[in-house]
Amino acid sequence: MRAHPAVRFVLSLSLTASALLAQTTYVVAKGTTYPEILSALQVAVAGDIIEVDEIDPATPGQAARYLPFHVDKTLTIRRRNPFSLARPVVDATGFQVGVLIDGLAGPATVIDGLEVRHAIAHGIQIDAVSPTLRNCVIASCGLQLDGGGVHLARSSASIEGCRIVDCDGNKGAGAYCYESNVRFVGCEFGDNVANADGGGIAAEGTFVV
Repeated sequence: MRAHPAVRFVLSLSLTASALLAQTTYVVAKGTTYPEILSALQVAVAGDIIEVDEIDPATPGQAARYLPFHVDKTLTIRRRNPFSLARPVVDATGFQVGVLIDGLAGPATVIDGLEVRHAIAHGIQIDAVSPTLRNCVIASCGLQLDGGGVHLARSSASIEGCRIVDCDGNKGAGAYCYESNVRFVGCEFGDNVANADGGGIAAEGTFVV
């Protein structure tokens, strides 16, 4: 018995919707298949979730530390336990940038609950894309360039509930926004020192809320 064309059409839509909703969650933890965030990013695709363990079993009681990484796709990277007092730390000591976001990233690209420290140029660099940063800490980043904490260029990023502290830079030690439309919600800026303008935030050709 042949299926009615309408039945085949509905079945096709159902299968397509299921494929679109399918996602994989990768757990990043020391001593496992994915010991670094960047190793999970190599296999994750758009729509996936990467959960990052905040505790290193080799050093009980201390936050786990991870290498800097690059995001160029739409997915979520978040702290595994949102209720933990510890945060997974992206330790960018010796690196120019802690987290680089560009390419095909968009508003559904979410970085949630990470801590970024010690980047030479920018803690987080966002180029021509508009991700969501949520509940992150960016601390002790930057040196002489604009945007020691966060550097945004041609972006409409949403930055929510983040702490940007103890960063240095030329302009916008905490955050530098160039030709951007940036939304800051419930963020804290403190002890950021700029050589020129904007210890907390500096903006050029930009609308900041």
